[in-house]
Amino acid sequence: MGDVVFNRLEAPARALCPAVGHTAAALQSLCCQGVVMTGSGSAVIGLVESVADGVRVETELRTHHACDAFAVTLVAN
Repeated sequence: MGDVVFNRLEAPARALCPAVGHTAAALQSLCCQGVVMTGSGSAVIGLVESVADGVRVETELRTHHACDAFAVTLVAN
């Protein structure tokens, strides 16, 4: 999925703000299926298969990477 999810502004944002790259690397290390920076860099998201995986990733980021993290779910219409 990582080759499908991308943001052309991510490389320049990583150069200007190393925290973007550190957060993306942390998400990748936690086995997210896709990792991408949103918009112009206000957030980096990781896609996971289940709510349980999302909660695990959120906990790991908050505990071991000093990141603000939130597990959210997609609500279908």
